[in-house]
Amino acid sequence: MSEHQNARIVKPSKSCRPGTVLVKKHDRLVCRCPRQFSRYSCFAPLNRDKRWGNVYAACPGRRTLETSLCRIGWVEGVAALMVVAYHIGIFLKFPSGITVHGNIAVDFFLCLSGFVLAFAHERRLRENGGELARFLMSRVVRLWPSVLAGSVAALLVALGMAGGPGASSAYRAFALSLVVLPRLEGQNLVWFNGVYWSLFAEILVNLLWAVSVKALGNRGLITIAFVLSVAITWIAIDHNSVHFFYQSVDMIVPTTVRALASFCMGVVAYRIYEARRVKADVAPVILIAALLFPMIVPGVSWFGIPLSLFYILCANPMIVLLGALGQREQSRVLTWLGNISFPLYATHLPVVMLLSRLMAGQPLAERLIAAVGIVGAALIVAEVVRRFVEKPALAYLGARLLVPRRAVSVG
Repeated sequence: MSEHQNARIVKPSKSCRPGTVLVKKHDRLVCRCPRQFSRYSCFAPLNRDKRWGNVYAACPGRRTLETSLCRIGWVEGVAALMVVAYHIGIFLKFPSGITVHGNIAVDFFLCLSGFVLAFAHERRLRENGGELARFLMSRVVRLWPSVLAGSVAALLVALGMAGGPGASSAYRAFALSLVVLPRLEGQNLVWFNGVYWSLFAEILVNLLWAVSVKALGNRGLITIAFVLSVAITWIAIDHNSVHFFYQSVDMIVPTTVRALASFCMGVVAYRIYEARRVKADVAPVILIAALLFPMIVPGVSWFGIPLSLFYILCANPMIVLLGALGQREQSRVLTWLGNISFPLYATHLPVVMLLSRLMAGQPLAERLIAAVGIVGAALIVAEVVRRFVEKPALAYLGARLLVPRRAVSVG
């Protein structure tokens, strides 16, 4: 309470309805319904009024989790577009070299996840043993609405496409997809929505990090990061690739190492950010160019592994760190792109699969034009899911399963 003692408490105005929460962010008072908290809101309660409920405030002049992550959310949207472009290139059968390195964006997602979760939960997981249950619940609340939407989209496409699986098989795969699990066919792992392997990897490394964070000091983190860097390099050379995923039983260990390496680099970026020893304000266009650079690199076999390792171990954590340190206001387009990033990632593959079938056998020029339309369709679906599925579900589940918590100050 002492760190918020200088914050000014303002009584609700007559226009505020009962139950309204007054939030003071950076000397600006905002009225919000308790069910409309942003998923990144992190305010400390100042007092409680019998009629109006809690009054929340963030420390003036101190950055909270919400304000810091708003600066890097748009980068996640750009990465989601990279994955969309990568899958369009596969299904429209673009010539080799076009969008071939777009799957590097998956490693960026895992790196960003490490940064965000360390920012939001690391201190509490160290100080409070009961925080682990709340952390796991927050992961379910955050991921499941879009997972549900992506699974439903995959089910509709599977039932509607000629040559797709039978209804009973599709429904069984749909049930597994709701809990982000694949079907096991012999030694192969078959994902109903092909991008969910990365969600499974993220949940797995999130859990491993959460149970070990108490013993993970800076030296321990650096040691683990070094070991994972050596391991991912050795595995990449041995398999002649970095971009393996949970496609079969023998790929479980390499894929887990890949996910752990990216996530660990995100946690390292957060520790550097927390130390406040780096100051920078890089223009968003430079970060976008750095993130999109792999998309314009030709698909030369000898260059793919070094490029991927460079992004996993160096470029991705640097982009996340510089994005979080930035002080510039983002455009509405970039902000919107960040807001729909996860719904776009979770739902785009069924859309791409369905619409790409309509362009089978067409000339390259027409397929390139169609690619623009497919991107537009994926963005529209993502916005619909965000507005009518994710946003209401986050508000409903968050209000009932999560409790507003104290502000996270970083300086």
